[in-house]
Amino acid sequence: MLDIYCDTCGGFMSDPSRISYRLPPAASAIPAPHSALCACLEPIIYGPPPGRASSAGQAPPPRRGTVLLPRRTA
Repeated sequence: MLDIYCDTCGGFMSDPSRISYRLPPAASAIPAPHSALCACLEPIIYGPPPGRASSAGQAPPPRRGTVLLPRRTA
């Protein structure tokens, strides 16, 4: 199992059901992970939730093997 750390305080998150996934702010300093438990009321992880390739507001990653061709004009 992966260890999950809060991007607000750097603490270990023992209850992943409380995690709030968000887009990162323009300029943010993410604290270094440490062994203490996260004490935040709403632990935050910057990035998409598990099982999602991107978050709302982020462009999805390009699909492998997909080639975009220009449209033909009549």
